[in-house]
Amino acid sequence: MLWSCSSDSENNTEQDTNALIGTWVAQDITNTGTATFDILGETITAPIEGQGYDVDFTLSFSENPDNYTTEGSFGLEISVTYLFQTMTERIDNQEFLGNGTWSKQGNTITIVENGETTILTIKELTSTRLILTGHETEDITEDGITYTSEFDLEASFIKQ
Repeated sequence: MLWSCSSDSENNTEQDTNALIGTWVAQDITNTGTATFDILGETITAPIEGQGYDVDFTLSFSENPDNYTTEGSFGLEISVTYLFQTMTERIDNQEFLGNGTWSKQGNTITIVENGETTILTIKELTSTRLILTGHETEDITEDGITYTSEFDLEASFIKQ
């Protein structure tokens, strides 16, 4: 007789990885966060909210090799509120993650595209539903003002 020992967590990780393989159709994408900038020596922090529209893309994971691809795009309507004013901007034809390689450790997915690494967290993974979250910080200079944008992203998918 041949016996194999593994912990339940090892089995769950393998099952989760198997559930991840395939094509996922995006349903919704949102982001929330803050923009921080200095005006006349004062630091101002403004809340950011973003809601996806025209969400029409897929995210596919394959094994051996561990590649991922995205096809399609989405729009994002972003609202920033500061000094009691809300400014809204619509950004069309955004790409989700591009194409590259992936690896999974626990509930973390590491995505590498053209040498750039993105870390995503699996919030939910079943045989039919996937919710990914991520956190990003970016320094941006626009119209002579430099600000730091920090936001959390959530994207939900159903299995194709």
